[in-house]
Amino acid sequence: MVAYRGRGGVRSPVWAVVVGVVTMITLSLLLNPLTIAGGILIKGLVCGAGFLLICFWFHRQLYEQRPATQYLGQYYTLVTIGGVVGSVIVTFILPLALNTRPELFISLVGIALYCLWQGRNVLVGYFGPRVSVAVVVLSMAILLVQSLLAMGAGAVARERNFYGVLRVVDSETYVGEEVVKMRALVSGSTLHGAEALDKEWQDRLLSYYSMSSGLGLLMQSVAERDERPRVAGVGLGVGVLNYYCEDLEQLDYIEINPAVYTLAQEYFTFLDRCPNHSGVTLGDGRTNLEAWSRAGREYDMVIIDAFTDDAIPLHLLTTEAFERAYLPLLSQNGVLAFHVTNRHLELTPVVAGAAAQQGLHTLEIRSDEVKEGERAYRTTWVLIGTKQALAPLVNQGYELYGGKTILWTDTKSSILEVLDF
Repeated sequence: MVAYRGRGGVRSPVWAVVVGVVTMITLSLLLNPLTIAGGILIKGLVCGAGFLLICFWFHRQLYEQRPATQYLGQYYTLVTIGGVVGSVIVTFILPLALNTRPELFISLVGIALYCLWQGRNVLVGYFGPRVSVAVVVLSMAILLVQSLLAMGAGAVARERNFYGVLRVVDSETYVGEEVVKMRALVSGSTLHGAEALDKEWQDRLLSYYSMSSGLGLLMQSVAERDERPRVAGVGLGVGVLNYYCEDLEQLDYIEINPAVYTLAQEYFTFLDRCPNHSGVTLGDGRTNLEAWSRAGREYDMVIIDAFTDDAIPLHLLTTEAFERAYLPLLSQNGVLAFHVTNRHLELTPVVAGAAAQQGLHTLEIRSDEVKEGERAYRTTWVLIGTKQALAPLVNQGYELYGGKTILWTDTKSSILEVLDF
């Protein structure tokens, strides 16, 4: 509304240069992590302000270039049609035609070039033609290279669909003094699982599922009691849970993204293990768990690993999810395990709040130290169950959670409550 009010404009070349520079700063921030304290907040505020200025400037351009009154209807109809066409292209056509997501980067580079071209007289007046051209070309080249890297140039495989862009990436990493080749499935900055490519390392777990993680400790405690639990897992990743499948009676995955299942089958070997008593169901985790509970299924463990840095499925954290999906499936001394590792959100209080509402206890296991011979990341696993179910780990020295709790429901939740800067 502000862009369509008043007289006087922003069509001056100075404004064009300002918007062009702001666009380049915004793109640069999107392409590079901000590692300083409070970086995520600063990045969000600066990028938000940048997009606000860009949108304001272009909407104001539309307003100031509007035709005479008798042509306004046709003018704004065409503007609306353009918006619809753009939405159809981005939502339906590009996911089918491309396996990357270049439209944001290309759009911002195009906006920056357009704005700097509109303000070329100002640039030339201050810096001269040669310096102006050199600075613009160099800046655009740097941003284009960064954009290509951000889109996953050099990935072994890529898949794009409604849920985003997935990449399979090969790399080398150090474990102690040894170099190990590994393959990972990533989406943006989120790691969905990894596997060693070196045969001598394929029997060791990497990333968030190492033996020192909360899930690893839970599985070891079960193995020590010679139990063969039935396990349901929400979130397939690359199928790392199959590492434990020989110690399980049954392992059933639920995965919402078909591309994850495809890449896990084609580029990783975990799903090749124990094919006779493991399987994958495609669909929403909570919906399928509720259907399984109505069908009378029972599991000794339900593992929820469907959280990422940028897309938290809130419906998996509410009291209704516990009441309708998780607890009806759990055996008497079953354990509910949540993988809540996140750089921006502290989700343990939410899980603990829902557990307390049901009269259950919470055990938070943070793996900050990596054992010798492991390649693992810092993880946070939250285990839910009765005192008896959690006793094997409590007896090892792990304490029941006693921190703050937050209660989310299907109708009431706030991401602001769990932001962690």
